[in-house]
Amino acid sequence: MTWTLSSVLVALLAVTIVAGALGVAIGRATSSTPKAAPPTTVAPVQSAPPTGAPPPSTSTSTSTSTSTSPPTSAATTVTVSTSPTGAGAFAGEWSVHVTLLAIDATGYGILTWRTYTTCGQGPPPCDIFSGNDIIDGGHATLTLAATGSDVAAGQVLTTTVPGKVPLGAFTARVDRAKDLLYLSLPMFATYPLCGTGARALSVAQQNAEGINCGA
Repeated sequence: MTWTLSSVLVALLAVTIVAGALGVAIGRATSSTPKAAPPTTVAPVQSAPPTGAPPPSTSTSTSTSTSTSPPTSAATTVTVSTSPTGAGAFAGEWSVHVTLLAIDATGYGILTWRTYTTCGQGPPPCDIFSGNDIIDGGHATLTLAATGSDVAAGQVLTTTVPGKVPLGAFTARVDRAKDLLYLSLPMFATYPLCGTGARALSVAQQNAEGINCGA
């Protein structure tokens, strides 16, 4: 094949056109590809120094206080006196059968009596047998204050048999002529207690006087 000058120029022009077209295409492809944005540096925000009084605290504190102080209202005090003022003629030992009442000069008294229920054979209060001794199951404490030469007022403080000797107030009367003590308690509704003079009488003398001290 014989190349002429004109054919060589045409070939070079064609190559130049093709290279130009390729360069334009490559440039467009490169410009269309998004580039990653460079990292943005954010400067730290510094809080301005306080120019006045500090703001109030937002924390909430709850305090609960319980007062143990007594109320300020006036309190009413009731005083019950169990201290006797004197037994007078009622002081001494009074008894009937196996019942015994001992009263001292100040008016304190102890009353004991048989229940006739043996412990272990029946419910308390009951009597305890220890050898030849019998410990009475009936027991009460009391106070007595003479309100006259032959009358008195008393209080039962403790008792093991409230049905016969109930707690609370009672009255007493002494028969000086026969040396007998009468108590307004259920257990002594039908008979009195005997003083030392009445107990010293023989059975016949007691019968003649219409009394029975259990001699």
